[in-house]
Amino acid sequence: MFKKKGKGFVPIEKVKELKEKNLPDVEVIQNLINEGSAEEIDQALTQFYTHTPKKEEKVEEKETFAPLFVKLEKYKQILTCLSETKEVIELIKNSLNTLKEVESLLSQNLKVLENTVQNFEKKFLKLDSYFLKPATYEEKEGSEAEDLEESIQQLTRQINELKSELESVAR
Repeated sequence: MFKKKGKGFVPIEKVKELKEKNLPDVEVIQNLINEGSAEEIDQALTQFYTHTPKKEEKVEEKETFAPLFVKLEKYKQILTCLSETKEVIELIKNSLNTLKEVESLLSQNLKVLENTVQNFEKKFLKLDSYFLKPATYEEKEGSEAEDLEESIQQLTRQINELKSELESVAR
Protein backbone atom coordinates (compact mmCIF):
# COMPACT_ATOMS: atom_id res chain seq x y z
CA MET A 1 0.00 0.00 0.00
CA PHE A 2 1.15 3.44 -0.59
CA LYS A 3 0.93 6.30 1.86
CA LYS A 4 -1.40 9.13 1.14
CA LYS A 5 0.29 12.42 1.52
CA GLY A 6 -1.61 14.85 3.79
CA LYS A 7 -2.03 18.58 3.70
CA GLY A 8 0.75 19.06 6.21
CA PHE A 9 -1.40 20.02 9.21
CA VAL A 10 -3.42 18.28 11.88
CA PRO A 11 -7.18 18.82 11.32
CA ILE A 12 -7.94 19.19 15.06
CA GLU A 13 -10.75 21.70 14.54
CA LYS A 14 -12.57 19.26 12.28
CA VAL A 15 -12.12 16.52 14.93
CA LYS A 16 -13.62 18.77 17.59
CA GLU A 17 -16.54 19.61 15.34
CA LEU A 18 -17.30 15.96 14.63
CA LYS A 19 -16.84 14.85 18.25
CA GLU A 20 -19.27 17.54 19.41
CA LYS A 21 -21.88 15.70 17.30
CA ASN A 22 -21.13 12.64 19.49
CA LEU A 23 -19.91 10.58 16.52
CA PRO A 24 -17.85 7.46 17.27
CA ASP A 25 -14.15 7.49 16.33
CA VAL A 26 -14.73 5.24 13.30
CA GLU A 27 -17.11 7.75 11.71
CA VAL A 28 -14.80 10.62 12.60
CA ILE A 29 -11.94 8.84 10.81
CA GLN A 30 -14.13 8.14 7.74
CA ASN A 31 -15.07 11.83 7.57
CA LEU A 32 -11.43 12.90 7.92
CA ILE A 33 -9.92 10.57 5.28
CA ASN A 34 -10.16 13.27 2.61
CA GLU A 35 -8.77 15.94 5.01
CA GLY A 36 -5.38 14.46 5.70
CA SER A 37 -3.14 11.43 5.98
CA ALA A 38 -3.65 8.60 8.45
CA GLU A 39 -0.81 9.93 10.58
CA GLU A 40 -2.32 13.41 10.66
CA ILE A 41 -5.75 12.02 11.56
CA ASP A 42 -4.17 9.89 14.28
CA GLN A 43 -2.32 12.93 15.62
CA ALA A 44 -5.51 14.98 15.54
CA LEU A 45 -7.49 12.32 17.48
CA THR A 46 -4.63 11.88 19.95
CA GLN A 47 -4.39 15.63 20.45
CA PHE A 48 -8.17 15.86 20.86
CA TYR A 49 -8.23 13.22 23.60
CA THR A 50 -5.14 14.46 25.42
CA HIS A 51 -5.99 18.16 25.34
CA THR A 52 -9.77 18.08 25.59
CA PRO A 53 -10.93 17.79 29.21
CA LYS A 54 -13.69 15.36 30.02
CA LYS A 55 -17.15 16.76 30.62
CA GLU A 56 -16.81 16.08 34.35
CA GLU A 57 -13.60 18.10 34.48
CA LYS A 58 -15.31 21.02 32.75
CA VAL A 59 -17.98 21.08 35.44
CA GLU A 60 -15.33 21.22 38.13
CA GLU A 61 -13.53 24.05 36.36
CA LYS A 62 -16.73 26.05 36.13
CA GLU A 63 -17.23 25.64 39.86
CA THR A 64 -13.69 26.64 40.81
CA PHE A 65 -13.05 29.57 38.46
CA ALA A 66 -14.95 32.82 38.14
CA PRO A 67 -15.98 33.85 34.65
CA LEU A 68 -13.51 36.09 32.91
CA PHE A 69 -16.11 38.56 31.69
CA VAL A 70 -19.27 39.66 33.46
CA LYS A 71 -21.89 41.92 31.95
CA LEU A 72 -21.73 45.41 33.38
CA GLU A 73 -25.38 45.31 34.47
CA LYS A 74 -24.83 42.03 36.29
CA TYR A 75 -21.68 43.44 37.93
CA LYS A 76 -23.63 46.49 39.15
CA GLN A 77 -26.36 44.19 40.52
CA ILE A 78 -23.76 42.14 42.35
CA LEU A 79 -22.17 45.26 43.85
CA THR A 80 -25.58 46.56 44.91
CA CYS A 81 -26.45 43.22 46.51
CA LEU A 82 -23.14 43.13 48.37
CA SER A 83 -23.63 46.68 49.57
CA GLU A 84 -27.15 45.92 50.81
CA THR A 85 -25.90 42.80 52.55
CA LYS A 86 -23.22 44.84 54.35
CA GLU A 87 -25.88 47.31 55.47
CA VAL A 88 -28.09 44.51 56.79
CA ILE A 89 -25.16 43.05 58.71
CA GLU A 90 -24.45 46.46 60.26
CA LEU A 91 -28.12 46.84 61.19
CA ILE A 92 -28.10 43.43 62.86
CA LYS A 93 -24.93 44.30 64.79
CA ASN A 94 -26.46 47.60 65.91
CA SER A 95 -29.66 45.84 66.93
CA LEU A 96 -27.71 43.34 69.01
CA ASN A 97 -25.78 46.13 70.74
CA THR A 98 -29.01 48.01 71.44
CA LEU A 99 -30.58 44.84 72.83
CA LYS A 100 -27.60 44.36 75.14
CA GLU A 101 -27.94 47.96 76.36
CA VAL A 102 -31.67 47.50 76.99
CA GLU A 103 -31.01 44.30 78.95
CA SER A 104 -28.34 46.10 80.98
CA LEU A 105 -30.74 48.97 81.76
CA LEU A 106 -33.46 46.48 82.69
CA SER A 107 -31.09 44.71 85.06
CA GLN A 108 -30.07 48.02 86.65
CA ASN A 109 -33.71 49.08 87.02
CA LEU A 110 -34.59 45.78 88.68
CA LYS A 111 -31.77 46.27 91.18
CA VAL A 112 -32.95 49.80 91.94
CA LEU A 113 -36.53 48.56 92.36
CA GLU A 114 -35.41 45.77 94.72
CA ASN A 115 -33.40 48.25 96.80
CA THR A 116 -36.36 50.65 96.93
CA VAL A 117 -38.70 47.91 98.13
CA GLN A 118 -36.20 46.84 100.80
CA ASN A 119 -35.77 50.45 101.98
CA PHE A 120 -39.53 50.96 102.04
CA GLU A 121 -39.98 47.76 104.06
CA LYS A 122 -37.34 48.86 106.59
CA LYS A 123 -38.96 52.30 106.99
CA PHE A 124 -42.41 50.74 107.31
CA LEU A 125 -41.25 48.35 110.04
CA LYS A 126 -39.55 51.22 111.85
CA LEU A 127 -42.72 53.33 111.62
CA ASP A 128 -44.79 50.38 112.80
CA SER A 129 -42.55 49.97 115.83
CA TYR A 130 -43.16 53.64 116.83
CA PHE A 131 -46.85 53.01 117.14
CA LEU A 132 -46.89 50.61 120.05
CA LYS A 133 -50.21 49.02 120.76
CA PRO A 134 -51.55 48.95 124.28
CA ALA A 135 -51.38 45.59 126.03
CA THR A 136 -55.17 45.31 126.22
CA TYR A 137 -55.60 45.95 122.51
CA GLU A 138 -56.41 42.89 120.49
CA GLU A 139 -56.64 42.87 116.77
CA LYS A 140 -59.73 41.27 115.39
CA GLU A 141 -59.77 39.46 112.13
CA GLY A 142 -63.26 40.63 111.13
CA SER A 143 -64.00 43.46 108.82
CA GLU A 144 -64.37 47.06 109.96
CA ALA A 145 -68.08 47.07 109.16
CA GLU A 146 -68.69 44.11 111.47
CA ASP A 147 -66.60 45.75 114.19
CA LEU A 148 -68.52 48.99 113.84
CA GLU A 149 -71.88 47.22 113.98
CA GLU A 150 -70.87 45.31 117.11
CA SER A 151 -69.68 48.52 118.74
CA ILE A 152 -73.00 50.19 117.97
CA GLN A 153 -74.91 47.27 119.48
CA GLN A 154 -72.79 47.43 122.65
CA LEU A 155 -73.37 51.15 122.93
CA THR A 156 -77.11 50.64 122.45
CA ARG A 157 -77.16 48.03 125.26
CA GLN A 158 -75.20 50.31 127.53
CA ILE A 159 -77.57 53.20 126.82
CA ASN A 160 -80.55 50.97 127.57
CA GLU A 161 -78.94 49.83 130.84
CA LEU A 162 -78.28 53.44 131.79
CA LYS A 163 -81.91 54.34 131.04
CA SER A 164 -83.07 51.47 133.25
CA GLU A 165 -80.84 52.62 136.09
CA LEU A 166 -82.02 56.22 135.73
CA GLU A 167 -85.66 55.12 135.82
CA SER A 168 -85.06 53.04 138.93
CA VAL A 169 -83.28 55.89 140.65
CA ALA A 170 -85.98 58.31 139.64
CA ARG A 171 -88.75 56.24 141.29
